Amino acid sequence: MARVAANLRRVRDAAGRTQEDVAEAVGIGVRHLQRLETAEGAPSLRLLTDLGRVLAVDIEEFFRPALSTNPRPPGRPRKTRG
Repeated sequence: MARVAANLRRVRDAAGRTQEDVAEAVGIGVRHLQRLETAEGAPSLRLLTDLGRVLAVDIEEFFRPALSTNPRPPGRPRKTRG
């Protein structure tokens, strides 16, 4: 569920929506949404559908592989101290 959590937060941030705003729009508490965004809870399919509707994305967006946050290009070795 870590992938869903990371994508949920990414999509919400990209939409410029606050946790409070999204939680209210889908009818859940802010703490519930916080737990979903930190993978402390697992959303139901119904809730993911509602979140997708509110955030204007297809539900599959929550399941996409996370974008790489690695600043190094692939195949470039790390420098080692020695």
